[in-house]
Amino acid sequence: MILLSFVFLFFIYKSLVMLCIKYLIFLFPLRIDLPLIYFYGFLSIFQFIFSLFLMSGYAKSKKAYYKTLSNLPFLIVFTEILILLSCGYYLFKMEQDIVRVYFIILSVFNIHSIFYLLFSIISIFMLRKLELSIRNASFFSRFIYFLISYLTAFFFLFYKIFFIKKFTQFDILASLSVILTNIIVNFIFATIRYLNYKKLSKRPLLNYPLDFEIGFLQSIYDRVIKEKKSEWGGLFYSSYISENLKSKLLKYGFSILDREYEVVILSFGYSIDDIKFKEVDKLRDFIKSVGMYAIEYDAYPLFYGNKCFLLFGFPENYSHRYLNALEVAERLIKDNSKFITDRMEFLVHAAICEEKTKVMLLPVKSKNINEIVVAGRGIELAEKITDVCKSQRANLIITSKVYENLKSRVIINRVYKLKEENEEIKLYQVKL
Repeated sequence: MILLSFVFLFFIYKSLVMLCIKYLIFLFPLRIDLPLIYFYGFLSIFQFIFSLFLMSGYAKSKKAYYKTLSNLPFLIVFTEILILLSCGYYLFKMEQDIVRVYFIILSVFNIHSIFYLLFSIISIFMLRKLELSIRNASFFSRFIYFLISYLTAFFFLFYKIFFIKKFTQFDILASLSVILTNIIVNFIFATIRYLNYKKLSKRPLLNYPLDFEIGFLQSIYDRVIKEKKSEWGGLFYSSYISENLKSKLLKYGFSILDREYEVVILSFGYSIDDIKFKEVDKLRDFIKSVGMYAIEYDAYPLFYGNKCFLLFGFPENYSHRYLNALEVAERLIKDNSKFITDRMEFLVHAAICEEKTKVMLLPVKSKNINEIVVAGRGIELAEKITDVCKSQRANLIITSKVYENLKSRVIINRVYKLKEENEEIKLYQVKL
């Protein structure tokens, strides 16, 4: 359906361009011949085949196909401009009035800008249908097009006023209409982008399971607490942290980096392998629930792929961190049933361990910001235990260190042994 919409829109676009040129040629008038018509027709057929080829998914990777679809509107409109410039040069060699040819090319920019917007909307729907996340990858190509469009209009007015020193109301109308159309189209683009960011700002950090995704950073509107200027650029914290934890992070600032912390880690695993674009909101509700518990229990949340971690005791340790981790695990597992949908089921498996972790900065590509990430043995162990939970169909497993601090609070169903390189770790399955 979307492909047919593209084909239909492409033919409307070409038809309007040809009707506009035909009307202006007979208005002036200008001489044309059959070779020029054949030349335009041949290039238009080639342009259409080339566009279909790009849409057919020739790219070997999703990343390349994503970039192709994102820049397809620019390629269609830009190739049309090149075709018209070629035809204009042909008319110029036929000793036609170059100013009139320039006027025709300028007038058609109104159609270019409107259909650039329409083609962009179709490409967005194609990306969503293909379950690719929407990002602003086409900004540079869009900037190039509108720069060309504005310069074409301004240079035409400049040439008529300062060189020819004679202009008509039609000259002014053509230039101003192009400028006004571009302003309106840019406003619509900005509105779409704002609404998209506004929607994303309601979501926690989420990595989609696609091979080219390195991170899905949500909007600045919701996540940033305070931007600190340094050689690193801005520093981003998670949005789901308590006021108490916020004040501590802002107090310590960059001094929290490159240090090891002995923290209690609560790890959750859940399946998003078969998630569709329309179901992201349902997954968002689950992750938001994790974030709300993080705020309530003074934990720092981290979301990686189909796992999320809550760090208790960062950046300052406290005695009741074990009990906090256990209560959050019990409450989230108990509430899991309300997150089951018709098409997918969140099978939550939780693990609690206490190990050293290191806090670092991850520079976000193409942005002047850095995101806090946590790595080290603690995260690795939490992931392994979560995988054990999944394989054993267990709801909650804790390590021996955690068990020693929660003996009076938990009932053990079963004991496992996890073999590491230099040691063997006892794991306890908790009865809920």
